[in-house]
Amino acid sequence: MRQSMLANVLNPKAALFFVAVLPQFLTPGSSVAGQVIVLGLLDVALGLFWWTVFVLAIRRVTTLLGSNRSRVVLDRVSGVALVGLGGALAFTGRARTT
Repeated sequence: MRQSMLANVLNPKAALFFVAVLPQFLTPGSSVAGQVIVLGLLDVALGLFWWTVFVLAIRRVTTLLGSNRSRVVLDRVSGVALVGLGGALAFTGRARTT
């Protein structure tokens, strides 16, 4: 986790994003440092919220797809789709180029 955090903090794309986007949301005449800190903390909080929702959703999907019944259904549906696509490809004529 420490290595990932360090890589994220030292990511030049993140720094360029903040340099390019952040000034648009700063109010002239107010403390720039305070605004940058507040907006930075807001970005961290929103990122934390988003990744928490994402991880919980993926965990739920993994649990649902992990059961034997869902695997059988998924295998059958994908098998029918692949056979259907193969059949469509077999009966599709090629355009002639002359």
